[in-house]
Amino acid sequence: MTSGGLHVWTCETCAEPARCAGGVDGRRAGGVRSAIGGADAADGEAVAIGLVLAARLSQAMGYLSENDVLRITHHLRTVGLRTEIREVKLPSDMTPEKIIDIMRTDKKSTSQGMVFIVMTRLGDAELAYDVPEEMVYKIIKESM
Repeated sequence: MTSGGLHVWTCETCAEPARCAGGVDGRRAGGVRSAIGGADAADGEAVAIGLVLAARLSQAMGYLSENDVLRITHHLRTVGLRTEIREVKLPSDMTPEKIIDIMRTDKKSTSQGMVFIVMTRLGDAELAYDVPEEMVYKIIKESM
């Protein structure tokens, strides 16, 4: 089913509605689900947060416009999902550096480093291998 240009699907783990844009699975986008797995975020909220961070990364890499990112964020907020890391309760010692360390162990990571799913436009995505870690750090820090 499609809603506002975003595909709506049901999480196989918890049967909760979740969202994705063009095949970008927000639970894996940026390793956010692993990083906030102990937080008070439901699976769908971790998807939403990861999706917004993936959209911001895609914008920083020159693929999405600011309007695209706002459209994704607005849609997720409209359906009642949190979209920022700061909106969930994380362990007090969680930092952007620790989140990046967790991301390095994500199953998409390779011996050459972290692999990201970026949206080349709404509805299309591709893998990105050489993403500057400083860019990732900045996006995570701004969400915290």
